[in-house]
Amino acid sequence: MKKCISRLFSASIAILVASSSIISAYACTGVIIGGDLTEDGSTIFGRTEDLEVNHNKVYKVHQAGEHKAGETIKDVSVDPD
Repeated sequence: MKKCISRLFSASIAILVASSSIISAYACTGVIIGGDLTEDGSTIFGRTEDLEVNHNKVYKVHQAGEHKAGETIKDVSVDPD
């Protein structure tokens, strides 16, 4: 009887440890491809959206221009309504 309880306890602990290590990954992935890696010199930006299927993004595209070295563009969320 004692051996059976010991095995049951060990199996329960093993199942608990195994199930607690299962973690779902909910993360977005961003990709930036620099102009030195594309044939026409364009920069490509991409991103996966893992939040939900109805969480759409609105992007504003600006015409190309001259930019100083190190200049950055601020990414701002905009409500289209």
